[in-house]
Amino acid sequence: MGRYSGHFPPFGLFFCLQLALLSFPSVAQQQIVVDTVIMKGIKKTHPSVIFREITLAQGDTLSPEILDLKISQSRENLLNLPLFNFVETEVRKKEGSTNKVAVTFTFTERWYIWPYPIVEVADRNFNAWWKTRNLSRINLGGYVLIENFRGRLERLKLLAKSGFDQKFEVEYFKPYINPSKTLGLLFQAGVMGNHEVAAATNDNNQVVFIRDESDYIRTHLNAYAALVYRPGIHNTHEAGIGWSSNHIADTLQKAQPLLWPNNNEQYITLRYQFKHDRRDYKHYPLKGQYFDVALTSQIPLQAIHSANTFAESEVNLRWYAPLQGRTYWSAGFYGKYSSSMPVSYYLMQGLGSSRYFVRGYEYYLIEGQQTALVRSNLIYNLVKPSEKRVSFIRSDKFGRLHYAVYLRLYADWGITRNQMAGLRGNLSGQWLGGGGAGIDLVTYYDRVLRVEYSINRMGETGLFIHFMASI
Repeated sequence: MGRYSGHFPPFGLFFCLQLALLSFPSVAQQQIVVDTVIMKGIKKTHPSVIFREITLAQGDTLSPEILDLKISQSRENLLNLPLFNFVETEVRKKEGSTNKVAVTFTFTERWYIWPYPIVEVADRNFNAWWKTRNLSRINLGGYVLIENFRGRLERLKLLAKSGFDQKFEVEYFKPYINPSKTLGLLFQAGVMGNHEVAAATNDNNQVVFIRDESDYIRTHLNAYAALVYRPGIHNTHEAGIGWSSNHIADTLQKAQPLLWPNNNEQYITLRYQFKHDRRDYKHYPLKGQYFDVALTSQIPLQAIHSANTFAESEVNLRWYAPLQGRTYWSAGFYGKYSSSMPVSYYLMQGLGSSRYFVRGYEYYLIEGQQTALVRSNLIYNLVKPSEKRVSFIRSDKFGRLHYAVYLRLYADWGITRNQMAGLRGNLSGQWLGGGGAGIDLVTYYDRVLRVEYSINRMGETGLFIHFMASI
């Protein structure tokens, strides 16, 4: 041993060199070179829009595992755009090569121009309207939605409706205004007139309406512009500025002077939002995470009696995870904190507005300045994602559809606190709890139908219908 102390044995050196030379080809074989990226089925979409979402590129050298992961991520990114009904992938070795491959993406593009008829209820949600089934509270009209305008992911929306509410609106979104495709622009403008207005809530957290048959009781105008910054795939920033004008009739102002202090108001809106989105399919996620935070400030420009700057912050957290087999779990948290200074009623929101409510309390509106909502789902995939071709429809845009059915058990908890004079309601400041079971249908063009049977903390039960994922 002393003979070779401090030196590597010549035989050992030879053996190690031989082992390294023998193992090198096997290591090299584990690396795959992306020789070409091929797109098929594209008729309108500009290729640059697609390459913006693909996480691999020609010339990349990757392990098989990383290649599979990047292809899967690219497919999810593409399906989360409102452009394609189907995205299929294929990896094929190049002839005469041991490690070069061609990656092919095959697309089924959607139909992009939709003239939608509008038949909608004027209440907060379908379930609130169904309780009274008042046909006079129906809005009729239509709007034209053009997705993928000019083949570059732009969105153009023109809306006109009449009936219970009168509304005209235009929206245009251009996602890319710079060569690196990280900056976009959003514009919105609209005018709305109402013959009947949700004026307040009573002690039972039911909405109190005031109506004027002969004239608009409220007229609202607004305009908004925003710069959208998306540096990568998963993070998006939006910074915007807007203007709004709100005019109400004397009838409403005299009936609720604390909640509607001004006949005329004008506000400048400043808004910032950050989104982090890693969901597999944003319209009905089963795995991934989502986070957003929004800061909004309404700065008064004009008010006859009194007006205060209204500031609001919101946060959303959502988690989705597979458990075992066809079972999944999801949970979400929503929180809001807003100014406690008196402002007009239309600026105030709590539980019961939009998608933020405790399931089982769809009939109630609980306003306040601090809101917290926790939701949880246990999901079982009853009918696996499947594809069906409708034989008498020849176009793949409509004749080829996908669908899946899920069963759900769920539980929600929420609370809204109020310190503002004029707002009433026995449910303010109380922890609300609700739960139940539901069935969801998910199909093409991002359509979701939820049917739920819920029971709330007060022992009330009901069957409810919704048209988006619960979390």
